Amino acid sequence: MKMGVKVALLLITLCCVVGCASTPKIQLPEDGFKIHLIENDGTITGFDKIQLALDAIGNSEGDYTILIEKGTYNETFINYNGPANITFKGNTDTKYGSDVIITGRGSNMGAQRARELIELQGTGNFIFES
Repeated sequence: MKMGVKVALLLITLCCVVGCASTPKIQLPEDGFKIHLIENDGTITGFDKIQLALDAIGNSEGDYTILIEKGTYNETFINYNGPANITFKGNTDTKYGSDVIITGRGSNMGAQRARELIELQGTGNFIFES
């Protein structure tokens, strides 16, 4: 069965609805990037856009984390359709992750389907946490 999540919001704040257990911060390379993809084998790669991190996962299976540093990210259509389990994690200390914000709009505001900002589909799981 194919599971999909479509979110058509202009502003998304990564947060935990229920209190989260605190997890230790991941030691990131000092590479100047604010978005990092952590792969199955522990490899960490930096990106300028969330979409680029998703593109790097492609059709690979396994567990991945996209770690997003504090800030506001202006994105144009974030799309993924594949088998990977992906955790989107705001690297934040504030309540509800309110200092990690994804904002933007779809790629074609004139078309119904292209108005959405985020489209996540596939057979994997998607987890959002702070």
